[in-house]
Amino acid sequence: MQTYMPKTNCFEYNKLNIKIVNHFQKIFIRKNSNYLFSMRKI
Repeated sequence: MQTYMPKTNCFEYNKLNIKIVNHFQKIFIRKNSNYLFSMRKI
C-alpha cells in the first residue's frame, strides 16, 4: 500500500488512522462501561 502512496499523503493517512483508532476506542470503552454497569447491578 505504501509503495503506491506518494510521500505527501503520508500525513493524511496518519490522520485517518488516528480517527479510526479513536472511533474504535470509544466503542470499546462504551461496551466496557456497559459491562461494568451491569456487574454493579448484581
